[in-house]
Amino acid sequence: MRTRTLLALSAACLSGVLACGGGGGDGGSPAPNATLTPATLSFGAVTVGQSAALTAQVGNTGTAELSVTAVTACGGSSAAYVIVPTGAFTVAAGASQTLTV
Repeated sequence: MRTRTLLALSAACLSGVLACGGGGGDGGSPAPNATLTPATLSFGAVTVGQSAALTAQVGNTGTAELSVTAVTACGGSSAAYVIVPTGAFTVAAGASQTLTV
């Protein structure tokens, strides 16, 4: 059986593409706060020709709507990764959105 280790998706990779809407961040204005749970997705070894899917939650622990303009895998990741949802989405304050990879 041939296996291939797939690269992990992490909060550090996502942080560059989360675009926050809302307040000015001066401490008094409402502002979103993006979180990713779990912080990493590790697919381990997946047999060549097979697939695996994992989920993560993009959360918003802030007080304003979080606008996510795009979600992409880390640089150097295989083009075979598909992250759903594929387009922009918003997360209300105190809510979360499931990502499937």
